[in-house]
Amino acid sequence: MFERSVVAGGGLVYYGPIAHHLGLLASTRGRVDDALRRFEQALAAEARAGARLWVVRTGVAQAHALLAREAPGDRARAAQALAKAREHALGRPLPELERELDSLEATLWAGSSSSTSTA
Repeated sequence: MFERSVVAGGGLVYYGPIAHHLGLLASTRGRVDDALRRFEQALAAEARAGARLWVVRTGVAQAHALLAREAPGDRARAAQALAKAREHALGRPLPELERELDSLEATLWAGSSSSTSTA
């Protein structure tokens, strides 16, 4: 069921997999584990569809959720999500997403340097 995508205009407009939007909803409601599961489903659907822009968007959302949860290993997973998102954004005019990637990477590295300096 969550493999479906939101499409409008007779297929002219693609709003991404339903799983992406359910992940955003779960994340907003503080259900990070559910959000991460949905984001993984969305990434798989986006890869099959060749929807590179949506891979970037979902990677950003996934990194946000991981950084908010702060469980062991989440920073490393967030870094991987951001690296994959950045790879899919290369060569595309996505200034808003580029700024968000930059901001998340700064947050990621600022947090990792403060955690290593207190150890």
